[in-house]
Amino acid sequence: MQNMEIDGIAPSVDQFVDSIRDQLIQRVSLVMPLADVLKSKEMLQKEAYAIIKAEKTPQDKMRALYDALDTEGRAAKAAFYEALKDQNPHLVKELVNGMLR
Repeated sequence: MQNMEIDGIAPSVDQFVDSIRDQLIQRVSLVMPLADVLKSKEMLQKEAYAIIKAEKTPQDKMRALYDALDTEGRAAKAAFYEALKDQNPHLVKELVNGMLR
């Protein structure tokens, strides 16, 4: 994560992903493409993918995805961040800039 420094401290990607959890749950509408990327990189178990897919609303899908990320750990959160940055670059830029203020 480049140029993200808050009060002289650069948070790790997993800390950043955790810190924007509530915002992403509310604002990401296309969750399955993110889950697809994580599954293709073997960062998401089949069972977790099925749970995410079964959820009805984007918010519930994101909650389930975060539950899986919490289980899978730092590498999965880093892969999620990269997928999010690729698929929602404007949202990520807005959230990063919001943290830097």
